[in-house]
Amino acid sequence: MEGKKRVKPHISVIIPAYNEEKYILKTLQSLAHQEYKEFEIIVVLSACTDRTEAVTQRFIRLRPEINISLITEPEQGVSKARNKGAKFAKGNILFFLDADTSLDYNCLYKVNQYMAFDYSIATTHSKPEPWSIIFSILVGVKNMIHRLKLVKGVHGTFICFRDHFEEVEGYNEDLVVMEHHDLMLKLLKFGKYQWIPTAFSTTSMRRWQQKGVLTTLFYWIFQGIKKLVQRNNPTKIYEAIR
Repeated sequence: MEGKKRVKPHISVIIPAYNEEKYILKTLQSLAHQEYKEFEIIVVLSACTDRTEAVTQRFIRLRPEINISLITEPEQGVSKARNKGAKFAKGNILFFLDADTSLDYNCLYKVNQYMAFDYSIATTHSKPEPWSIIFSILVGVKNMIHRLKLVKGVHGTFICFRDHFEEVEGYNEDLVVMEHHDLMLKLLKFGKYQWIPTAFSTTSMRRWQQKGVLTTLFYWIFQGIKKLVQRNNPTKIYEAIR
């Protein structure tokens, strides 16, 4: 594999990572196995204090054919990390991927197909990790809501065009929750939202496991209502679950 020519990236996969040593390798491995090859990976280390950097560096050494960059952001903040990664992106499609989310082997291929239409924003068909009946129901309901566009939401993935992202100046770095929703509202002027039914991703349910299903469900319902009635009073704290 050494000396293999890298293709010009069409998709930039941006992974913000804050203390993700337990999850980042699986995410990177899923990208290494993509059948679509015209992409780059940008991992943004967001004030990490664990072995996330060491795990990523080892992956880079073992897979030199993968087009991957490692960037350090000294200040914690997922929106700040995503914006920083976007500044280094070369692809015309930005694929923001959570560090605890892996992709099926043809996910990027399907994304590239769908983004050729008049969509400005997209997300993938999500699956839970680990699988359980309750998690399957929760994620299934969320997928149905996104598919029917009752709520234009995301779960582990957010896809848009780089020129659109730059025009609206990216994520609001003051937001710690509902940041995708805020960005989406700004991007909808460029085109439609699409839930991609054939592009599958698998997202960790660790928050639901540690905090409990009812507690987490009520938290997100509250955040949604708060966003509607208190637009200028964003949540200031969002506990990281590792």
